[in-house]
Order: sequence, then C-alpha cells, then structure tokens
Amino acid sequence: MKRLNLLIMMFAMVLVNTACDKNDDEEPTPTFKHIIELNELMGYWQHQSTEYMGDVITNCDELSASFNIPENKKGLIIFELDIKPKQPGEITYVDGYCDWHVGCSSYINDGLDFILFDTENKIEIGDGAIFEILSYNKTTRELKIKFLKPDEYYVPVGAIITFKKQ
Repeated sequence: MKRLNLLIMMFAMVLVNTACDKNDDEEPTPTFKHIIELNELMGYWQHQSTEYMGDVITNCDELSASFNIPENKKGLIIFELDIKPKQPGEITYVDGYCDWHVGCSSYINDGLDFILFDTENKIEIGDGAIFEILSYNKTTRELKIKFLKPDEYYVPVGAIITFKKQ
C-alpha cells in the first residue's frame, strides 16, 4: 500500500511539473537590433552626397558635369526625405509616410508609404523603392543608405546616399 501511495504521489508530481512547463516547447522571440530606430528616422533628411559610378555628387552642378553617370540615372541621384509618423490611432501596415523631394528638379512626391523592415536594416518608400541602411551616426545625425530596388532603367541601383537630419 505504501508503494502504491508512493507511486501515485510520484506520478502526480510528474504530471504537475510537465503541465506547468509550457515554455520548454516555445522558441524564444528573436530580437533584431536596427542601426537606427523608427522614431529616429522621423524628420527631414537633407542630402549631403551620393556615391555612384565612381563619382561623389554633392550638388546639381556636379551632377550636370558628371560624364560617368548616364543621363537616365541622374534624376534620382540627389533627393531629400521628409519622414512623418502615421496619425495616432491609425490602423495601417505602414510605419509612416514620406515626402520625397527630388533635388535638381524640385519635384515632390508626397505622402508615400514608409516601412522600416522588422528583421533587416532596410526601408521601403512608396511602391517598392528599397534601401539598405548602412550606417547612422547619432552624434552628427548622418544617415547612409544604399539604393537596392527597383531595378528600373532610371533608378541608380547601388548608389550610396548620405543624409543629415535637420
């Protein structure tokens, strides 16, 4: 009888211990460290320079004088971004909105969707313009990004753009 009670008590302890350990089967949530956080991206980003096809372009005169950069790629070499948060309570898949100021033409494409990737140092602006975030200096507030997509005839894929937050 003592052995039976002992077995029952051991079985009850095993049952209680396995029922309470739910975390053993769950995988830990991975954490990703962004180079720059979403709240730091909000604001106006002024163009400092663009590195493309061996040239470093800082203004429209340099861009016009460049023989290395094809004419069809020059339109998106110099631009500035004004990134704004979504409205409080707004339910949407985007992280904010972006006004894209094309530098030499004074053209503004405003209200574009803005997304910071969850598990990559990338941002998407509008309908498929994807940039890799290369670096962010918190002291000087300089952001360096690389144009990755779309691979269209007019897009300088591979261009590295440096901005300074105003």
